[in-house]
Amino acid sequence: MNKNEIILTIVLLLSLTFSCNSDKSSNSDEETNLADSIVENNNLTEFDSSEMVEESEFIFDTREREKWQNPTLVLQKLGDIENKKIADIGSGTGYFTFPLALRADKVIAIDIEPKFLDYIEDQKADYSPKIANTIETRLTTEDEPSLQKNEVDIAFMVNVYSYLQNRVEYLQKIKTGLARNGILLIVDFKKGNLDIGPSDDLKIASSQVVDELKQAGFKIVEEDTKSLQYQYIIKAK
Repeated sequence: MNKNEIILTIVLLLSLTFSCNSDKSSNSDEETNLADSIVENNNLTEFDSSEMVEESEFIFDTREREKWQNPTLVLQKLGDIENKKIADIGSGTGYFTFPLALRADKVIAIDIEPKFLDYIEDQKADYSPKIANTIETRLTTEDEPSLQKNEVDIAFMVNVYSYLQNRVEYLQKIKTGLARNGILLIVDFKKGNLDIGPSDDLKIASSQVVDELKQAGFKIVEEDTKSLQYQYIIKAK
């Protein structure tokens, strides 16, 4: 197992550990510190983000992201992903794709930007064939999640929802792509003038996300607006 895979193993083990601990508030500082210590050795984030995205973009896969994204907690929200097929919709450069691939049966990195998917393909060379073969990159369009019927067990969208057009219709397409008892996890920015994220007029309130999920036929499993400082987490099925 190479350095990258050891780091990702630590991330996933931490996620499983925290998922078994019901006292989340008492662990929040510890989770953040652990995530920060992991990223210090994680070369997945070591590239010039200005070469990958426009200057106007606010989501960069840099070390700074670890401080507010809290990936350990986000991964914990997914529960046990072993033997699961996961769609990482809006995968970007694979910030979550590679950690997911360590335990999942398959991870489909879906994005509208070919350069992001090319970056993921290049990074796959640094991993064992088992990890690399778990990841499939899939180019899509703005109005399509590009999932086949019942294709995945989990659909995962981080910092994507506010960019969607015709959101209810898009959610319905995701629901079609979910297997029986499949779940959708949405993580996005809270309303308000925050230090992180897009301008407030571009953000979608969590209450609106919940309403649109219901319109699309989803049942809300969890609406968490407290665990992350800048973001909410909504789980639906």
